[in-house]
Amino acid sequence: MEEIRKFAKEMLSMDAAQLQGELPAALQKIKKIGFVKLVKDAEAKELIPNIREKIKTMESSDLESLMPIVMPIMFDAMTDLIGASGDAKDELEDIGNLTINIVVPDFMTLAIIIADGKFKAQATAGEEADLTIDMDKEAWFKLVKGEADPVSAYMAGDLHMTGEMTKAMQLRGLFDILSDEYDVDIGGFAGM
Repeated sequence: MEEIRKFAKEMLSMDAAQLQGELPAALQKIKKIGFVKLVKDAEAKELIPNIREKIKTMESSDLESLMPIVMPIMFDAMTDLIGASGDAKDELEDIGNLTINIVVPDFMTLAIIIADGKFKAQATAGEEADLTIDMDKEAWFKLVKGEADPVSAYMAGDLHMTGEMTKAMQLRGLFDILSDEYDVDIGGFAGM
């Protein structure tokens, strides 16, 4: 854990190229340690807002190469955090079955799937999506960098939804539980 604490501090002075080189290995180490342990360690947990701050300063082209590495690890983190939270598990039961596809043409497709009280996220489209959210790369990176939230992006016409929009709202309760329980800003689509 000490190595992660050190990285959390050092990354603030890294430029985009250094971060691209160091972040994937650091995330893999965190994955081995466990995301629940990370968020329960006050110093190591600083890595999360530090990553957010660095991402805000990066060019979209630099972020583009990190996304295929970072997103699967972030999905694993969500799965672990939900699995360790009784309240989050209860919320999953309340949500029922849900599939939301997030499509960024010519870049990536993601799916958030809740089935049988389990959370799963994957880097491919889910079958029979209840909701599909489409956006271009520019809108995606604005969300990732915190320059926009899903509601404002939708209102501006940068984000399009097909299907049951109320399904997206169901995730907000889950993200709120995780944010409260672990004192971590989930960010991104948590603003739904």
